[in-house]
Amino acid sequence: IICYFALGDARKMAETFQRMLLLEIVSPRSDDRYENFHNDPRLQVYLDAVKNDMLHRDELSQRQQAEKYISTAARLIAPALDANNGQGFTFCLEALAKSKYNYLSHDLEIAKAVGYIKSYDFSNAIESLKSFGKKDSLMHSTAATNLSFLYFLEGQYALADKSVSEALEADRYNPQALVNKGNCLFVNKDIAKAIEYYNMALDSDSSCIEAIYNLGLAHKRLQNYFDARECFEKVCEILPTNTDAVYQIAHCYELAGDMPQAFEWYTTFLSRVPTDSNVLSHLGSLYDADPDEESRTSAFQFNMEAHRCFPADLNTIKWLGGYYIDSKFYEKAVEFLEKAAEVQPGNVSWRLMIGGCYRRSGNYQRALEVYKDINRDFPDNIDCLSYLVRISTDQQLPEAKTFAAMLKKAERAQEQREQRENKRNNRKAGAGRRGTNGKENQENDGQIAPRERGDPILPQKRATNANAAGATSNGSNSSSYQPMAHLAERPRTASIRPVEDDEWANETLGDDMLPE
Repeated sequence: IICYFALGDARKMAETFQRMLLLEIVSPRSDDRYENFHNDPRLQVYLDAVKNDMLHRDELSQRQQAEKYISTAARLIAPALDANNGQGFTFCLEALAKSKYNYLSHDLEIAKAVGYIKSYDFSNAIESLKSFGKKDSLMHSTAATNLSFLYFLEGQYALADKSVSEALEADRYNPQALVNKGNCLFVNKDIAKAIEYYNMALDSDSSCIEAIYNLGLAHKRLQNYFDARECFEKVCEILPTNTDAVYQIAHCYELAGDMPQAFEWYTTFLSRVPTDSNVLSHLGSLYDADPDEESRTSAFQFNMEAHRCFPADLNTIKWLGGYYIDSKFYEKAVEFLEKAAEVQPGNVSWRLMIGGCYRRSGNYQRALEVYKDINRDFPDNIDCLSYLVRISTDQQLPEAKTFAAMLKKAERAQEQREQRENKRNNRKAGAGRRGTNGKENQENDGQIAPRERGDPILPQKRATNANAAGATSNGSNSSSYQPMAHLAERPRTASIRPVEDDEWANETLGDDMLPE
């Protein structure tokens, strides 16, 4: 079968698999040679003795080896016979059902569902796993565990919890089911209960990597950084190549304030994954928080390496641009700001910063060209028009009056927009007060107000934000809307600011910015 598989001969693989199922083994699973049908006590003593002798153990070994070969062959050829619509699995399942090895078909059905999962065909995977509802308890537990895993990936946590509860009813000692149950509790923020299930999974299987790793995440969420590190270190002992655990150890040290150990473990991580731009950028931000000049140099090196690994990362581009601006290397800063403008062509702030760099370097002619280009794309931008007016006036250009008129027009338009926005907000506030009174009257009349809907909890990521994001509440009317809180920004140099707040956009246009 392996040779035909290497040759890609599907017909010969199918024929050889059928011949394999016809082979006889010495001790089949339904073996009545060791049955005491007449309940003879003396015969039972003899049977008990021969069941544990070397010959019987050899027969069991041969049967287990035959079952292993058959299962492996079926898993090997089923995707090769028809990888698109699962007909290869159907052929193998039908062949097994007609043979004396029909009890192996359950394992192949699980493999079929796993194949659907690997090909991201979740609908067929769910349908296949649901068919185990009437099978024996052990197989039903395995299928329900995989089904809960699928629902969990799709963010349907209620269905995932329901499926994993069915798996535990069929087999309460299933470690994978216990881990999935803990995961459902984890996303529902019942961390203490999740820890209990992770520990129960470890009681069933002390080497369950998923249980150990998730137990570390749970302790980390509760800020028990010492216990979390112990779990992640145990993962590293079992799987020395697991880089996620190394990262989590470094992050635990960082959260605990032990920065020397954090730097050491981050360096260990980068020695295994040298092209992880997120960790390189994060290390740069940690060094940037230190005012020491040597640390600032290290921050520059890490951010440059992060930019080399992922040139489109705006946070890294922004930091490098700010570093060169702070060092007064405006030409180098322009190179990075132009890359940012290519990534976000609709963000005028990057182009305004490019013009500001040319102004600070004394290249007013090039700055004027940049501002004219910005004005063609964003004719109502007041900051751009202000710089155009000042530079063209200083250089006594004929279009200075035109730019001045455009600036006044843009300022009037902005004032009118602000007035309309204020009136709209006032009307909404009045409507909100009336709506509140109306809602109270409805409650007094016995009517129920609409229930607010919450956004689903986002899945957890293995970035510096290790905790799962919380849900936000979005009510039925605008007055009850709660905007999502912004994530904390990483440390930055003193010269860098958020993109929305241009460094030169709102500064006073003094004479010192113009040529002498």
